Amino acid sequence: VKIVGVGGAGIMLLDALNVAEFAGAGFVAINTDAASLSASSAAVKIHLETKLLRVLGTGGDPERGRALAEEQFATLKAACDGADVVLIISGLGGGAGSGICPVLARAAKETGALVLAFVTLPFVCEGNRRQQQARQGLEQLKSAADGVICLPNQKTFKLIDDNTSVLDAFRITGGLLIEGVRGVWRLLTRPGLIQIHFDDLCALVRDRHSESAFAFVEASGPARSREAVEKLLAHPLLDEGRDLAEADAGLVSLMGGKDLTMADVNRVMEQVGRCCERAQIIMGAAVDPEMKGRLSVTLIAARNTLTNAEMPATSPGN
Repeated sequence: VKIVGVGGAGIMLLDALNVAEFAGAGFVAINTDAASLSASSAAVKIHLETKLLRVLGTGGDPERGRALAEEQFATLKAACDGADVVLIISGLGGGAGSGICPVLARAAKETGALVLAFVTLPFVCEGNRRQQQARQGLEQLKSAADGVICLPNQKTFKLIDDNTSVLDAFRITGGLLIEGVRGVWRLLTRPGLIQIHFDDLCALVRDRHSESAFAFVEASGPARSREAVEKLLAHPLLDEGRDLAEADAGLVSLMGGKDLTMADVNRVMEQVGRCCERAQIIMGAAVDPEMKGRLSVTLIAARNTLTNAEMPATSPGN
C-alpha cells in the first residue's frame, strides 16, 4: 500500500497519520509548494514545478496543477509502481488537489494498482470559485480512480457549535478523513475470523467509477452493537443513512474482543441490510484481544455513478 498526500491539505493529513500504525505502507507527498514538502515527514517527496511558474505554484488554478502533473506523468507513475493499492489523500478546491489528483489516479491505475481517493470539499464560506473547482476536480477524479470517498467540509457543522474555532473545525474534518484511511488499512492488513480479502475490496470498487460513502465507529459496553448501529445511522459521512439507501454495494468489517458475540454481529448486519436493501453486502469479522468490551465497525458503501451504457465492457468470464 502506498499513501499519497497531494497539496497542502493532503500533506498535512498524511503527516497526521500514525506512522507506527501504518507500518509497511509507503508515504509519498506531492505538491507545487516546496516549503510544505520540506516540512513533510514523507519518505518520498515530489515537487511539481516548472520555470514558467517561477516557483509560484499553481496560483489556485487547477489547470496549472493538471498541466504540471501531465508534464511529470512518468514521475507520478514511477512513485506508484509496485503498489497493490494506492490511497490518495487531498483537499479539493485549489490548484494542486483539484488539478493533480485526477492525473495521479490515472498514473497509479496504469501501474495496475487499485486506486482509492479520500478527499474533502470546501466549506460554503470558502467561496463559489473553490466550490466550483472542487466539484469539477471531483468529477474528473471519479472518472480516473476506482473509488472516491468524499467528505464535504460543510457536513461537519453537524458536529460543531457556535464556539468551535476555525482550526478545530478543520481538525474535525481531517480526523474523519483519517478514519477512512485507517479503516481501509485495517481491512487490508488485519486477519479475520471471517476474512475480507483484497479481491473483495477490488470487486467492490474496481472499474465502477463509484462515489463511496465511508464510516468508522466504535462502541463499548453491553449495548455496544446497538450503540454502533446508532452511530452509523447518524454518521455525517453517510448523510444520516441516506447514502446507505442509495448504495448498490457495501463492505462491512467488524472487530471486537474475545467477548464479541454472534448476537452483536447479527444485530449490526441485520440493520445494515435493512438500510442497504439494493446493495450486495460483503462482511468480515475479526477478534482483537485488546478490544475486550468494545466493538468497531468499518463500512464502505459504493454507489455507481455511471449509467449502464457508460459502464466499461467486461468479458463473459468476469
